[in-house]
Amino acid sequence: MKKTLISLLVIAAFMMTCMGVAQAAQDSLDITVTISSISISVGDDWDIGIMDLDDTKATTGGQFTVTNSGTSNTPVDLDIIGGDSTSGTPNWTIQPSNGPDEFVLECQGGLLTSWTSLHSSQNLQNNVGIGGSATFDLQLTTPISDSSSADLQTIPVTVTASIAGS
Repeated sequence: MKKTLISLLVIAAFMMTCMGVAQAAQDSLDITVTISSISISVGDDWDIGIMDLDDTKATTGGQFTVTNSGTSNTPVDLDIIGGDSTSGTPNWTIQPSNGPDEFVLECQGGLLTSWTSLHSSQNLQNNVGIGGSATFDLQLTTPISDSSSADLQTIPVTVTASIAGS
């Protein structure tokens, strides 16, 4: 019985050693990545000046231009979104319609053929080639009332480029 038990232990140890060798096998692969450099530039800020409450002002004639200034021949899709004001307490909040401390920011140009709210991301233009551009205008409607402690409000507008079709 002892001989059989020792033989079984030797066989089990041998099998475990063989399995361990099989588990230690390795292989490798190479990954090749080509980086596509995309960038955009947007000209000009919009200094609106003084506005009344519940008032609207707009730019005209495609005042803003965004250009695909990337370094590779990669067309881009352009998206645009507005944000809450970054000055004042409380900040003004961007909304699809104005209200107390709530303003509307809209865009027209590119694929946006009518004034479109920028409270959510909007597709401005697709497949803009290197050196290509899109023009757009902005329209701001101020809140119906303002509890902010600031006389000046700064409103961010973000244009994002992504590789076309991605």
